Amino acid sequence: MNKAILKVLTFCFGLFIFTTATSSIAQPAVPPTPQDGATWRRFSNNNGPLSAEMFIISKAQLEEFEKPSNEVVNLTPLVEAHVGDIVAIKVLFNGAGVSPTNTFDVTYDIRFVAPNGELYDDFHKENMPAYIGPTANLDAIYDNIMSIPHIRFEPHDAAGAYRVEVTLRDNVSGRKIGMTKSITLIK
Repeated sequence: MNKAILKVLTFCFGLFIFTTATSSIAQPAVPPTPQDGATWRRFSNNNGPLSAEMFIISKAQLEEFEKPSNEVVNLTPLVEAHVGDIVAIKVLFNGAGVSPTNTFDVTYDIRFVAPNGELYDDFHKENMPAYIGPTANLDAIYDNIMSIPHIRFEPHDAAGAYRVEVTLRDNVSGRKIGMTKSITLIK
């Protein structure tokens, strides 16, 4: 065999070995998992890997959450409402801790505060289930599908800014996130 061809083949083989060796060092053998903190910063409220966002939406928009998981959910958060409007509170989250049995245990507390600073219609609920149960995809976005609060504005309700206060609690990791949003009743 010609010495020039042998040198080229040896060089190519060496380059192949070097490229393979360095690429296996630079790239993790397994894609990062949520426990590695690789993909958590999706929402504006964070506590470690737990990330969440709350939305005040019209009750009609709840249909968006019935779409297949590969379709885009289109939400129009509300900042104003009128008498007779029914609003829903959606809490989306990811990065929750997983139990040894591969389950989530995420709950939340919610308060609805009237413009005068007092609870609206004694609306204060604790330990509402957001998502409690098995999980197949640790990196997915979950929501409070198990309990979705609704509020209907009545004619006797005072005009002004109402405040929704939510504390999301990951009961596996012990992390929690507080969130507040406002909606103004226009009369």
